[in-house]
Amino acid sequence: MKQEIRLEQKLVLTPQLLLNLRLLGLPTLELEQVIRQELEKNPTLEILSEEEAEEMPEEKRRGEERREDEFDLSDFIPEDSGHWGIPQKGKEEFLPEAKEEEEPFESLKRILRTRLKEEDLPYAEYILQSLDEDGLLRLPLEELSEVLAIEKERVSGIIEVLKGIEPGGIGAQTRQEMFLAQLKLAGFPSTSLEFQIIERFYSAFLSLNCEKIARQMRVSISEVKRALANLKSLEPRPLRKYSDKTCDFVEPDFAVHFSGENYSIIFRDERIPHLRISPYYSDVLRNPSSYTREEVEFVREKVREAVSFIKGIEARKRLLLRVVSYIVEKEKDFLKSGGKITPLNLIDCARELRLHPSSVSRAIMRKYLSAPSGIFPLRFFFSSGIGDKPKMSVKTRVKELIENEDPNRPLSDEEISNLLQKEGVKIARRTVAKYRLLLKIPPSHLRRKNKVMGE
Repeated sequence: MKQEIRLEQKLVLTPQLLLNLRLLGLPTLELEQVIRQELEKNPTLEILSEEEAEEMPEEKRRGEERREDEFDLSDFIPEDSGHWGIPQKGKEEFLPEAKEEEEPFESLKRILRTRLKEEDLPYAEYILQSLDEDGLLRLPLEELSEVLAIEKERVSGIIEVLKGIEPGGIGAQTRQEMFLAQLKLAGFPSTSLEFQIIERFYSAFLSLNCEKIARQMRVSISEVKRALANLKSLEPRPLRKYSDKTCDFVEPDFAVHFSGENYSIIFRDERIPHLRISPYYSDVLRNPSSYTREEVEFVREKVREAVSFIKGIEARKRLLLRVVSYIVEKEKDFLKSGGKITPLNLIDCARELRLHPSSVSRAIMRKYLSAPSGIFPLRFFFSSGIGDKPKMSVKTRVKELIENEDPNRPLSDEEISNLLQKEGVKIARRTVAKYRLLLKIPPSHLRRKNKVMGE
């Protein structure tokens, strides 16, 4: 038998890591709701008063300076005291445990528990935490296999189980793959017209080009229209059935202000309260002999949960500030005056910040940055690919085409789409319109009018 010593990197899916990932994916407004729920169900957690918060050093309030013993209360949680007394008279009575709100994706996790082996559940939860808000998994299979330190086939099997949960397609890497999974789950065979349209003519499906589909598949236009009517039931955001309700409006999580060549980043977390462990419950752990065994055990568990929660919030803040600082440093010209956009790569960002790509992906999910040039989702700055071209490059090319167009005959969205397709970029007219709106460029008839007025 040959003995071998091998060094390998393995991710340990601790409860703290899973909590950190969950908190990292939340925008500020949703984090505020989660904190409120946590305060209701955990009596050991309380909000620091405004006066006490004001007395804290500014660096500490901003999370820039932390004492090594900041969470040393967990050291006071005894495994077993051996001496249990009766509560002293006059002490505050213990609060009954509040009814717990359902955790995000809890109903989805319940389904997974019936379909996966117990040892695969932690990996499934990590994959869940790595999904974007629509339910797409942007990380390559090889990368997940490496970080989870399990076989690629095992990761693929877990994802296939996810994709098979109603409405279908959760965990797919593209929306096309998502729709195919939904059709399969709905009972459409691979030979059906609906399946063939999504599998072979996806671009034509997005542009609703019935003529092209009918011509290529040698069927009538009426048959194509019937198939497209069936395809209207496809769910582009399957995860929303299981996730928390999202906010109805956008409130930027960060703001960047420029002063000459210098800039400052403001983390708009004034709505997020400063949390601490209640002094009363801290006393229970410091003097366990004055309380009953049941009381001490209850407080011990709740304090442990509270400490983890506070740590998770602070870890979220530090990581988000690092990612936003990276974006601002790379995109100063665009953010300051709407200059040229430099496409960013998620892998490069993760490497430079010494983070895992899944952490960066969660950090930029549903977060917004306010700048002099506008309000942008953080994901806007990262390329995610259309065909072989990064999305940001396509936006830049749309802007270039419009800037170089004939002032007397501005390009329509359809014409821009055709030009890009000649350059090898498969893009629909409405996608061009979406990018134009993101770049704050008016439609062709208004551009012609503006240029004539400018003359």
